[in-house]
Amino acid sequence: MPGCSRLFIALSLVLPGLGCATPEVTLSALADTSWVAVEIGGQAILADAAPMLAFDTNQRVSGNTGLNGFHGSYTTDGRGLHFGPLATTRRAGPPHATKQEAEFLDALEHTRGFSLGSDKLDLLDEEAERLMSLVTSPR
Repeated sequence: MPGCSRLFIALSLVLPGLGCATPEVTLSALADTSWVAVEIGGQAILADAAPMLAFDTNQRVSGNTGLNGFHGSYTTDGRGLHFGPLATTRRAGPPHATKQEAEFLDALEHTRGFSLGSDKLDLLDEEAERLMSLVTSPR
């Protein structure tokens, strides 16, 4: 039984630290990454106008809507993710690309959380419903 006591003590010292480390790993995992959208609102992305976004290490985000460039800020807290006001260029485009751009920007505006995999990022609304799916992109 003395071996069981030592194991219990060792686990009680290690396991609480693992729970605390998870949010920090998640937060730092977004910094300095780039993503390409593959789905918005359950619809596949137009091949000729794929939106992308990049997170930097200073809580700034930038990218392209498929038509226009954008930049702004983001904040994270645990699994929460919020985009600040975004500045965009205002170039016109074909109706299908303009519609997708509006859906992309709307998804960013309503993002309240995220789910992160090794090569996939899902942006989630306040009820944890998926707004958009993205895959990693080389910087």
